[in-house]
Amino acid sequence: MPVTDDEKAEVKLQNETALTAAQDELKALESAKQLLAESKGAAANAFGGNDADKPPKENVELLKKHRKEWEAVWSDKKGN
Repeated sequence: MPVTDDEKAEVKLQNETALTAAQDELKALESAKQLLAESKGAAANAFGGNDADKPPKENVELLKKHRKEWEAVWSDKKGN
């Protein structure tokens, strides 16, 4: 616990310095968060949006037609 006026002034200065550093770090983190959000949107647009991880519709339809054959082949392979 600071007792003298000099000690109190020193602690106050240290607290203000730490507060300023924390505020600067917060601003930097908020800026980084915004930049990441913007780059995520840009990347999604550049690589086909949110559907980039989905298989083409034609492949899904083809697999639906031949589902029983697909399951038969893969169940045989799992058993071996």
